Amino acid sequence: MDIDLNPCIKITIDAIGKPGQRTFFIQGETESETITLLFEKIQVQSLVVALLKFFENLHQKYPDLTPENGEYIEENMKIAPPVDPLFRVGELNLTYESDIDKVCLVTKEILFTQDDPNFQNSSFQEGRTVNFWCTRDQISQLANWCVILLQQGRPICPLCNEPIGPEGHLCPKKNGHKKH
Repeated sequence: MDIDLNPCIKITIDAIGKPGQRTFFIQGETESETITLLFEKIQVQSLVVALLKFFENLHQKYPDLTPENGEYIEENMKIAPPVDPLFRVGELNLTYESDIDKVCLVTKEILFTQDDPNFQNSSFQEGRTVNFWCTRDQISQLANWCVILLQQGRPICPLCNEPIGPEGHLCPKKNGHKKH
């Protein structure tokens, strides 16, 4: 089953919860429907990197394209309730349709096997797909917002690059002798 959100009037990724315990969601909206999907933090990080490379390659291939406006309004990037995810994202792809000047962020459902205790429907064989059709500006704004969203997480230890929790951090580089 494919769902096309075309055109998206809003696309965002947001997190709910305290740093270290956040749950990430991607949400797209058209005039008539809103779709929310469950996302992982590592997918947000990977998407930001992919989008930077995507825009670099896009402008090499189409040098006459105007630069994207990546400026966003933070309030507009917040996820809208209700937050009822359709599925958990397992795969991401990006495409560009030059004839309509749109970027499509393709999200595919992660599938569980019957051996997996989380698998709920043994007759379900093919994962669902949601295609978010957006302007280049919207995707650029999403990338810039995601950088800020990721920075709102737990601080990173400068010695071992591991997250520091609210209770402190036993750094392996200090042999666990001192919390910081």
